[in-house]
Amino acid sequence: MPKGITKEHLITTTLMVVWLVICTVILTKLHIHDKWPAFLAVIFFFNVHFDTSSLKTIFGAGAMGLSIGYTMPIILSVLAPIVGGEIAFYMLIGIVLFVIIGLGPIARFLFNPVTFTYALLALLHLKEVPAHTFQWLGIHFLGGALCISGIYGIVRMMNKNGVHDGEATH
Repeated sequence: MPKGITKEHLITTTLMVVWLVICTVILTKLHIHDKWPAFLAVIFFFNVHFDTSSLKTIFGAGAMGLSIGYTMPIILSVLAPIVGGEIAFYMLIGIVLFVIIGLGPIARFLFNPVTFTYALLALLHLKEVPAHTFQWLGIHFLGGALCISGIYGIVRMMNKNGVHDGEATH
């Protein structure tokens, strides 16, 4: 049964927000404009309730999604002259979905909703993909690890003080 907003929840929330703002400042000072690959990893870490065993899936699937994103302009450049731009775009979406959903049963840690989310964000930045994919991969791994390590540290600290994950953050 939900307890509502507790003092512990507010303290944990404040610490997490301060940490994420610090991460934003650090990434900005490092001249990293596109921070979304790091912060998506944080969102997925929140979604799994800070379960560190899910980090392989978060980082592996995120990298796979960005890698799939990298192939999108290539696939479009091959298909568009043959079937036209609009049909090529729809075919691309179908191919990407088929790969992600179809390969899920054999490699779930690489092909799952995290993969789809990163691929979708790459699709939304399609014109930037060729020039930015490798930078985004670095931001995903390094920036995501930076942000998540602090969040995990805060959760651990609060747990040592007798606050359970659910009380502290939900």
